[in-house]
Amino acid sequence: MLGTLPAILDRIETSPSIRVLVIDDDAGYLRLISLVLERYGYGVLTASNAEAAAELAGEAEVALVDMVMPGMSGLELIPVLQWRNPSLSVIASSGGSESEFRRELNQLGVNVFLPKPFPVNRLIEHLEGLSRLATICA
Repeated sequence: MLGTLPAILDRIETSPSIRVLVIDDDAGYLRLISLVLERYGYGVLTASNAEAAAELAGEAEVALVDMVMPGMSGLELIPVLQWRNPSLSVIASSGGSESEFRRELNQLGVNVFLPKPFPVNRLIEHLEGLSRLATICA
């Protein structure tokens, strides 16, 4: 889990070049995930609400979207992000159950769901896969 962060950060080799937009209403979570992603070499943009996320969507290759936020939910936000940036890959995340969101996420083309709290290596594995895919497609 995220509790072993110092040990993980010491073993990191940086190489990715994709930018990740992290969207969550929890400021502490935003800071923690940003620190981890930056140490792994990812560019990081953060947004604490849907409006800020929509403005930044065009600057990222991947969005990590919290499904439960005040105002616009993640399910409502994802189509906005996809409209603003059709090539954006989305990773959904929530403290709730994946089954709550699966049908709607499938309809939106979102195949990755990380339940909170998630192990950092699971997020990195998904990002590395997306980075390899982007390299192959380029």
